[in-house]
Amino acid sequence: MDPVTLTIAGTAVLVSAATVWSRRSRRRWHTVLKRLAQGREWRFVPARLLRPAKVLDSTSQRSLTITTGTTDGESLYSLITVEAPMPGIELICAERFVTQLKKAISGPDVDIGVPDFDDVIELRGDRRILLARLDVETQALIRVFVKDFGRVADGKLAAKRAGYVKAYDELVEWSDLVLELSKHLAGTPLGDDHQLLENVIHGPTGANRLACFQVIEDEALRMEGAEQLLQDDDHANRLEAAIVLGRPDILVKALATRLGSDTRIRALEALLACDADLAAESLREQIVSRTSALPRLVTLAAEWTGRGMHIAPLSEVAHLVEGANVELGMALVYWSSCFGTQAEPVLLDLLQHIDDGVASAAAAALGTIGSLAAVHPLMTRSEGIMRPGHLKSNAREAIAEIQGRQGNGVPGGLALVQKGVGGELELADDEESS
Repeated sequence: MDPVTLTIAGTAVLVSAATVWSRRSRRRWHTVLKRLAQGREWRFVPARLLRPAKVLDSTSQRSLTITTGTTDGESLYSLITVEAPMPGIELICAERFVTQLKKAISGPDVDIGVPDFDDVIELRGDRRILLARLDVETQALIRVFVKDFGRVADGKLAAKRAGYVKAYDELVEWSDLVLELSKHLAGTPLGDDHQLLENVIHGPTGANRLACFQVIEDEALRMEGAEQLLQDDDHANRLEAAIVLGRPDILVKALATRLGSDTRIRALEALLACDADLAAESLREQIVSRTSALPRLVTLAAEWTGRGMHIAPLSEVAHLVEGANVELGMALVYWSSCFGTQAEPVLLDLLQHIDDGVASAAAAALGTIGSLAAVHPLMTRSEGIMRPGHLKSNAREAIAEIQGRQGNGVPGGLALVQKGVGGELELADDEESS
């Protein structure tokens, strides 16, 4: 590899319109930068006057700019900037009050599942790339980097010391930090998926390991990551691995514990792919135990019943109606409808639900599977000044569907198709009863 070249050339740097470096300052920093270059085996090209110094590596993909100047007397400062290819990384900086305001306007930044890091660092960009790049070592580098107002933005790293840099050792320390961090953020020879797998193994928190696993795209590496997560200390991570790998033994045990709604549904669906009978039995147990995810479990039961699976008898569905909230009521309308005409008693109970939306859905379902016995309850829901229009409309349409399918009434019964003169109900037309 060719040695790196450090070039210092040009005219004097003006910090203000009237300030020019003294010869002594130039000579001192000329010596400092020369030592810096020699210590790293960079070629050093001196010039008559000192200006921004630029360092290019042999691949011309990374540059280091050290700008020095004066404000009063011999006080000097340094702004170290590194330009490097950082696709997918928009911003890394310390989270300040201004960035908190920015979040309120533009939305939250990217979290990597490490609370004490996420709480103090603002991250913007492609979440998958940030998860791959920000391994444990890089997180430590960034903590130091942003402490003194370092930041990554527009594909560049910029580090400005709070105060003035006078010591050569301090300049060396900062240039080392920025160059090392640029190599981490610019990419890795492993490739993003391989780096994500490394983070699944060595990530500092369970949330970070899981987040890295979830964005692995290569199927073989994803399976390898799942095998790693099966050994994880975090229960949620082991469950995620069991879902991906299709391990019914672990899934059944997990369903007996406290889980979030989304995770519980995913576990049941994963179990269905392994063993349909075991999945149906587990779903029924979940519904009987009335977990917090009950409305979603009932909806899932309706979907599986619609596929021809037997989850539970209709009598168990009926037991859930009493006290059902709106979400559960809607789910019960969906599930009971899957039982066909035998579900009419359940739907008639749901027709009386306190929520008009549930009652309206039950009315629509009765129009499909209801008998003439449902006409009178539907008629009571089709009237009333205070009753919402969608409920009255669905009830009337259901009556029309039932009577169109089964006739206007039973022999000697009442015809509820329309009202007669004066609002009284008309007797059914029936030649045999006349």
